[in-house]
Amino acid sequence: MTLLGLIAGGCQSELEIFGVQHVLDVAGLPACRQQHRVLLPDGPVLLDAAWPEVELAVELDGAAFHGSPEARERDLRRDAALAAAGWIVLRFSYRRLTRNPAACRAQIRAVYERRLGIAP
Repeated sequence: MTLLGLIAGGCQSELEIFGVQHVLDVAGLPACRQQHRVLLPDGPVLLDAAWPEVELAVELDGAAFHGSPEARERDLRRDAALAAAGWIVLRFSYRRLTRNPAACRAQIRAVYERRLGIAP
C-alpha cells in the first residue's frame, strides 16, 4: 500500500503506518477498522484499530503522544471507560511493536478468538 493509501486509510502517525504494515494484518482475522469511533459517556473516542464485532481495540503508543504523565492518565481513564462499555484494549508501545510484531499479532489473535469463544 502506498503512503497516501495508508494515510487515506486512517494512519495518523509513523507508528500507525508501521502497525498497519507489520502488525494489524493478522492471519485468519478480518481486517481491522482504523480510527474506529466509539461513543462513551464523556464523548466519542477514536481507536487506532478495532475489531468491533468482538469489541477489541488496539492502541499504538508512541512516546510523542503517550509519554507524559498527563497522557498516561488520559489513556488510563479512556481504557477504563472502554472496559465499562465492554471493550478490551491492547496497548502496544513503540518498542514492543517494532521489536516483536509477531508477539503483538499473536496477542491480538488470542484475544479475538477468546472473545469469539473459540480459544481455551
